[in-house]
Amino acid sequence: MRVPTQDNFSVMPDALPQARFNAPNVPDAGRQASAFGAAATGVGGQLSDFALQIAKEINETRTEDARNQLSAFADELRHDPEKGLFNQHGLRALQRDSGMALPDEYGKAFRDRFEEISAGLGNDEQRRMLQKSFVAMEADLRGAAMTHLSKQFKTYQAETNAATVQNRGNGIAANWSDDAALDENARGLHEAVLKSAVLNGWSEEKTLSELTAAGSRFFGQAVMGALDNNDTARAQALLERFRPAMDAETAARLDKALQNVVEMDAVDSARYDSKTDSYTISLPDGSRNRGIFRAESASHHSMNGEKGLNFDSMTTADVQQAQKKHEGAGGATGAAGLFQIMPATLKEAVRKGKIPADMRWTRQNQINVVGAYLLFDKRADSVGAYLSGKSGNRHAAQEGMAAEFAGFKRPSGAGAYDGVQGNRATVSADEVGAALDKAREAYRQALPRGREVAQAAAAQALVAGGTGQKMLRIDMSSQETMQKSLMQIKDQNLRRRVEADAADKRRAFAAEEKQRREELVGGIMQNIYANGGSLTSVPKSSLASLSSDEIFKVEKAAMEIRNFRRSEFKESFSAEYYRFKANPQELARFSEQQLYGLLADGWPPEWVDSLIMAQRAETKAQQDGVKSAASVSAGVAKGLIKELGLKEISKDSDAENDRKVSALFSNLEQLNDDFFKQHKRRPSETELKLLAKPELYKLYTVKDLPMWFDKEEYGWTLTVAQRKQYERGGK
Repeated sequence: MRVPTQDNFSVMPDALPQARFNAPNVPDAGRQASAFGAAATGVGGQLSDFALQIAKEINETRTEDARNQLSAFADELRHDPEKGLFNQHGLRALQRDSGMALPDEYGKAFRDRFEEISAGLGNDEQRRMLQKSFVAMEADLRGAAMTHLSKQFKTYQAETNAATVQNRGNGIAANWSDDAALDENARGLHEAVLKSAVLNGWSEEKTLSELTAAGSRFFGQAVMGALDNNDTARAQALLERFRPAMDAETAARLDKALQNVVEMDAVDSARYDSKTDSYTISLPDGSRNRGIFRAESASHHSMNGEKGLNFDSMTTADVQQAQKKHEGAGGATGAAGLFQIMPATLKEAVRKGKIPADMRWTRQNQINVVGAYLLFDKRADSVGAYLSGKSGNRHAAQEGMAAEFAGFKRPSGAGAYDGVQGNRATVSADEVGAALDKAREAYRQALPRGREVAQAAAAQALVAGGTGQKMLRIDMSSQETMQKSLMQIKDQNLRRRVEADAADKRRAFAAEEKQRREELVGGIMQNIYANGGSLTSVPKSSLASLSSDEIFKVEKAAMEIRNFRRSEFKESFSAEYYRFKANPQELARFSEQQLYGLLADGWPPEWVDSLIMAQRAETKAQQDGVKSAASVSAGVAKGLIKELGLKEISKDSDAENDRKVSALFSNLEQLNDDFFKQHKRRPSETELKLLAKPELYKLYTVKDLPMWFDKEEYGWTLTVAQRKQYERGGK
């Protein structure tokens, strides 16, 4: 609330005070009266001037107060944390709920407030004075709004364009396998970066730096996307295609990544030959050949082998016009582009509709369209048939390549056009053949994405080049010969990788061979065991595949089965038997044939049967996601073994320890079975432990029999069955 003020006097002050004067009795009364009148007149003038001054000061004060109010509102319009002009950013500054432009919206709000304040003033003079201040303040506010709006528009433009750069980059990374999408997003990325340069006022150096940074980032992601999807050929092709758009550091990093993948693939595909005890691997030879088309043209811009035109901005029709100008001039043929396509060939391709007349002659379009036409249409019977897998005749494909491209040698060793207009083939037949094989594989991998995509991929593979391959055979028959072979690998890390893999593949082969032999013997022993030890039921071909040592073991085991002479061997195999029982997960990794093979080593049949049953139970339990009875017994045993101060059975444990541990397992199995008979289910580890510990710590004195538990010996030496027999009074 404003306190009402009175801006003007309603009654002017009297000129003279209301007082009565008695004239003094003086000699010259007239002169005195005259002087008094003059004095009175002067006082009245002074009082009038005073009143005017007061009115002026009141107007100025009221106006200043109003101006302060208006100024405070202007500051609020500018700086309010939520609604302030300078706190309206981006799209919010550009698109107002009011439907008005930012300067108009805030200008109107300011004028409305001015009119409100002006209406509360006391007179027109005050309003006139405030109006003058308002005009200047409004102009300042609108100017600030215009400046802020312009700034926010530029910011919004920059942010929007930055989002476009990111979106186009994401499109490149996501569409690593789609050439059409790659081309579209690559163009969009280039345009967006250039627009950012204009919006931000970048220098030429800065612009080039940003283009390189964007190319390195997003094209690099595309290469890694291909690698992540196990498409090494595609990754190599993308790297070669986009290498000019990347910085040297990124290209080197991707080269290293590709090298690692190639090396890993080589190691994975390496083979160990047990017959010769050797390891063979195909390794990159480290020489980048830049593709076989280096012999045709160094650039997709070239005509007659010379870089003179910018084909990126030219259509097929433009290229044909240029060919007409060049053809015949000084013996020029008019050969154009990456593949040095001849005028007559291009004309025929356009006529057939294979190469669109309005197609831009970018490098990638030349590969995808021109290359595909030359390989799969013009040379369909030879090159196209081989690349697509319709034919396995690589010789014919090489002849077709030599017939189409002057720089390629025929299988005979000479070029098809050597000596013609100065032509001389420089790319060897072997190199052409290897490139064809590479392109054939690229076609196969890309075929699920469509025939046109596969053709483009094959053409790309031919153009991209890459590292050659060399076969390396490592003689592992001795340490000396192995190291000599390994020294042919110059890269130390790769050498260590190959050495480790060779040893691993040798061990794996030995393990596989061991398992195979064990299953062979085990299958025979299963047959013999099922037939009471008879050898007559075993096929002669199976016996013939055994070594002399294996035949001896099988015949001895068969005789022992026939004569029931197995009980005497129990003690000697008990430790190994209970080692299996203590590790049911390990037991599950054996096949039944391998376990039957234990019979040939002299194992008691009942123990083999027990292990097979345990193996089946453990395998089923793992499939069902539960614990087997053997796993429960093993878990309880491990705790009790530690509690008793014993060791688990191993190659380092002694015979007495193994005897006690074996007795422990035997009794746990018995307690497990007793629980099952009583409760119709297997006990948990907690239940089995509760059963075992009281029995474990009972002290029995048994005549002519070992004790159940001997405090001095720390171990079970009497079986449950023996104890029960003794408690019944038997022996």
